[in-house]
Amino acid sequence: QYPTDLARARELFAAAGVPEGTEFVLMQEAGDEKLKTATQLLQANLAEVGMTLTIETLDLATINGVIY
Repeated sequence: QYPTDLARARELFAAAGVPEGTEFVLMQEAGDEKLKTATQLLQANLAEVGMTLTIETLDLATINGVIY
């Protein structure tokens, strides 16, 4: 349905000052399979443009402790 344009994605990241090789960390709540699938898809998409996404699956109390 939506075309993948890796060249355009790289351009947009570069314009935003995000260089290839950037590493991201994403915290997500354990137990949500739909969220897990979505974050794995994001991880794969970022890998295609040379970036790394580390997914940390944590319980909600730990996430709240990090944020607040």
